[in-house]
Amino acid sequence: MHPPASRPAKSTFEDGRAQGSAHISAVSSQDIVSSNVSKSPIAIHNVASSPSLPVSQPKRPRPKLPRPVARKAKPRTLPSPFEPQSSSTLSHPATPDDEGGDRNKNNGKGKRRASIESFHSCKEDVSRENLRPTKRSKLVLAAPVAYKHEQFWILDGNTVLEVGGVLFKLHRSRLVDQSMFFARLLDEQDVLMDDNVVIESDEHGTVYHLSNTTPTDLEALLQLDKNPMAYYFTPPAFQVLAAILRAATGLGFDTYRAFAVKLLENAWSSSLADLTTESKSNAAEVLVLARTCGIESVLKRAFYEMVRVTGYGLGDGELDGGDGDASREISRADERRLERMREHLISAWSQVAVRVDRSFICPNKSKGTSGTPGRAHIPGSSSTSPRLSGCPSLFFQRVSWETRVHDSGLYDEYQFDPLCGLQALIDIKWEEEGWCSDCVRARREAWTRMRQKTWERIGVWMGLDN
Repeated sequence: MHPPASRPAKSTFEDGRAQGSAHISAVSSQDIVSSNVSKSPIAIHNVASSPSLPVSQPKRPRPKLPRPVARKAKPRTLPSPFEPQSSSTLSHPATPDDEGGDRNKNNGKGKRRASIESFHSCKEDVSRENLRPTKRSKLVLAAPVAYKHEQFWILDGNTVLEVGGVLFKLHRSRLVDQSMFFARLLDEQDVLMDDNVVIESDEHGTVYHLSNTTPTDLEALLQLDKNPMAYYFTPPAFQVLAAILRAATGLGFDTYRAFAVKLLENAWSSSLADLTTESKSNAAEVLVLARTCGIESVLKRAFYEMVRVTGYGLGDGELDGGDGDASREISRADERRLERMREHLISAWSQVAVRVDRSFICPNKSKGTSGTPGRAHIPGSSSTSPRLSGCPSLFFQRVSWETRVHDSGLYDEYQFDPLCGLQALIDIKWEEEGWCSDCVRARREAWTRMRQKTWERIGVWMGLDN
């Protein structure tokens, strides 16, 4: 066998060419790595930690670098003003270990644990800073802006009143002339008489803030003062009358108060002759108004009107102080008076109307010829025989009473209204039942006296009369 032919030695040009190509490849790969490193922070860390590659040793094997992968930047969240951040979390810069920890927090458990720790740190910072509770901040309300009244902001007025956020500009001379309250207030006498007046003065003038009336009540009073003859022929509605009376009482308009009281007494008369079977509305409001303004003359009628209707005339939500005025409510003492009064009235009516009064003796019952008792007339009898003047027997009286009082529904109708019930008994034509005229007259007189006596007792039951 022939010896293997020796391989021709490389020329110097070829060696230089090989070295040049190795040098170019090393430089190009270094440029590629540099461009990738500039795009990835991870690559920056790896390149910074790895030793530099010598360019003069082309034959030395290079370690393969991992291909950098682009990663989306996390959105930067700003700290909330209601969740203060702990100062320890911002005191040191981020390190590669921290970056690794951030990558671990992207998973489920790490993220939940980090959020819990952040929540606890926020709670500690909030308790450390002693922040004011939000509930107290809700109590601070903006003061309402007062506005001028459309009608009673008089251009040439010289006295400004503020009532419930409404401004009234009136004439001082008229207020002083009609009201003792304003006469003392505007003449600087007893300016601080109570807490119902607050005076505010500045370079623009003086404003009197009043809390002893409402804008609606004051407007009704000023309407009467503007035209006193408006209600001379036609009384105002109850709501308007009540507003005038409250404002006149609170502000000392004595003349207008007397006028309003007279109208109220006429509408709610305490005379028994003015009582009718038709119940009056607004009885509860009249009771509260009389208590507020000190008008005792209408209390008896208001109490009776409330007692004789079901539920005392109070519907759901009535007089519950919905408008914020506690004085508009019926007192507990008056509620007990109403209950006690109803018990007395029921008892008085049952004693009269349950059955015919057997203790009453007809004055003509024992009258007859030759001392013999008179024959009783049988109701519905067609006998033409002469009838004596005596009343029917007790049996037939019971029958006629049952028919006229119970079967007709009269007893149940006036169970809470014995005064009108007694009047209904008086109006029945008992002569048609065969009762003699003397007996009927005597019974009607007895029922009339009982009616008057019951009306007088109501004042005692309610604590109005001694």
